[in-house]
Amino acid sequence: MKNVNNSQIAILAAMREELDMLLPLVKIHSKKIELNFPTWQGELYGRKIIIQLTGIGKVNAAMSTQNLLSKQKISHIYNFGVAGGVSEKVNIGDVIYATNTVQSDLDLTVFGFKKGQVFNLDKRYLPTSYKKRFLKSLTKKCPIKFGNVVSADQFITDRKTVLKIGEEFKALAKDMEAAAIGYVCHMNKIPLTVIKGICDNSGKFASDEFKKYLKLTTTNCTKVLFELIKNQQSYSND
Repeated sequence: MKNVNNSQIAILAAMREELDMLLPLVKIHSKKIELNFPTWQGELYGRKIIIQLTGIGKVNAAMSTQNLLSKQKISHIYNFGVAGGVSEKVNIGDVIYATNTVQSDLDLTVFGFKKGQVFNLDKRYLPTSYKKRFLKSLTKKCPIKFGNVVSADQFITDRKTVLKIGEEFKALAKDMEAAAIGYVCHMNKIPLTVIKGICDNSGKFASDEFKKYLKLTTTNCTKVLFELIKNQQSYSND
């Protein structure tokens, strides 16, 4: 294995099942609990990494991310895991690379803000570390779709509702954490990469699809995550 760089990268996932394929392939040095968030430290592709289980929801995600950044020197954060599709352009098993994140359930429009816009920001879409030139070469190895990811503290099972959300925010996927992590990273000036796999179609049978395709989708996401970490220097400097 190559010498480990001084900088650390962090990998954040909401559920333990999303880490099932990742953890066995990482050289783990230690495990501890930080504010009820399980945290592993180790090496992957010659890089020091921290893996943290954030728990589900925006509050958990924001709290765990800020706690991590306050205690560790992090150069880049990866948020990966499963999500629901909010567009007819995506199918179960697809991997989405988020170009922007936004909170679809944040509504301060009565005060003149755009829907999804955080009170102290002048924009509602928070960009990720999307690098087009490198990612074009990556798609030859791992099929990826690019688009916005929305976050809301809701597991929605009405297809018309989610398609409306997707259209309103020009999004492909919806989860419960990415936009909160995006906000914390934005405020701390830390690059963020968001990789989400479509596990369900956010419709009537969403909960059944979620259980059925969780392993498939997590596997697809992990493959993309590995390629990104392995080639991080290439796309970070693109």
